[in-house]
Amino acid sequence: MSKRFVWNFEIKNESLLELPSNNDMPVDELRWESRYFWPESAIISLNGLDDQFLELSRYEAKHRQDTYYLLPDVNFNLKMRRDQLLYKPMLKQMTWATAYGKKIKLTATEQSLSIPDHNPIDIQSLLVNAKDTIKTVTVSKEALIYQFPTTPKLKMELARLCIGDAVYFSLSLESKVLTWVEYLSKNLLQGKTPCDYVTFLKTLI
Repeated sequence: MSKRFVWNFEIKNESLLELPSNNDMPVDELRWESRYFWPESAIISLNGLDDQFLELSRYEAKHRQDTYYLLPDVNFNLKMRRDQLLYKPMLKQMTWATAYGKKIKLTATEQSLSIPDHNPIDIQSLLVNAKDTIKTVTVSKEALIYQFPTTPKLKMELARLCIGDAVYFSLSLESKVLTWVEYLSKNLLQGKTPCDYVTFLKTLI
């Protein structure tokens, strides 16, 4: 049975999911993430969750506004948040999850940036030289974040995104434990393919 929750999300509490044992050896610098996007018209069923996920008091509410800098030939996650330029390095990519490192704060004096599978890059020069081809997209996000009672942490974020005049919905799963992210990614949305933020935003421009 499906029960409407918030925005366009509904909880389907049949065949309840149960997290597998954590047999991973988490690597400190790897933060695994699966992210999904839908248009405003979509009804999004979250499969295998019980009724506690319908309780808003279990969620932390957040609001953020970020401006993403989309480079033409690479999918670097560069964004401006509260006047601070941030880079979120993608370290590994798998079918059901992507590993990111900690966000890096970039300053006007940043000389170079180490990016996996690339030579060190002078990010400021890159932005200046590509100024005519960079696209910027501002995303205003209202989010509800559920923290699972696990160690290490595992969280699920439901979000409503305003991009220009359009509205989208997003869900993300994040943890240092790949097994948990992969399990939920495969089962919560019954096989929907995840998509990273930058790839999604590039489909809109």
